[in-house]
Amino acid sequence: MITRFIVFTVLLSNIAIAAVLDQEPPVFTYCPKDINIDDITNTVIRVNWDRPLAKDNSGAPSSIQCNRVSGEEYSVPGSYQVFCEAKDQAGNKAECTFQLVLKNSVASKSDDHAHAQIEPLEPLEWNGHYNWERLITERVISG
Repeated sequence: MITRFIVFTVLLSNIAIAAVLDQEPPVFTYCPKDINIDDITNTVIRVNWDRPLAKDNSGAPSSIQCNRVSGEEYSVPGSYQVFCEAKDQAGNKAECTFQLVLKNSVASKSDDHAHAQIEPLEPLEWNGHYNWERLITERVISG
């Protein structure tokens, strides 16, 4: 046991140990641009994008985590921010953000009167009182 200790000590006395502290964050080499999709006729849509990429000065891979995942379903209309964070092994962080903006098609907007036509009634003749039933009744023809 003493022999190993002495040998270990001798070997350590000939080794120079240098510690380098990594303070440089990873760099995103690819971050998707904002995604705008118009004229969506569904109330839900699946949106896909290419995964952000980052590299670190150490050469070791960075872990990348995002608050949203490509291929998820999103409600329409809607606006969503995608936030991604790259983290290296020393704990340094970098950010990548982009927006998803999803808009309805004009034809799919639900407006009860957008596609209705009201047929005009014939003019009323004044005879001292109104026919309330006729005034209240509207003939609506859906378009």
